[in-house]
Amino acid sequence: MVDDNLINQKVLTNLLSKSGIKITLASDGQQAVEIVKSGKVKFDFILMDINMPVMDGFTATQVIKKREDLIWSRS
Repeated sequence: MVDDNLINQKVLTNLLSKSGIKITLASDGQQAVEIVKSGKVKFDFILMDINMPVMDGFTATQVIKKREDLIWSRS
């Protein structure tokens, strides 16, 4: 989940964790891109805010989509 608003992060984390979903948090688009590019985690989906500091959600999504080999879980 990528969101610069701490309240949104807490609310969505509480809702999603009840279903057993493993959550990775990023506070801006650049952090999200770095997490994806690290290759340490594969993602089934990414919830992305669009208005964030450093790198907005639109730009981060474009960068991440270019690296599909790193995002999608193969489990």
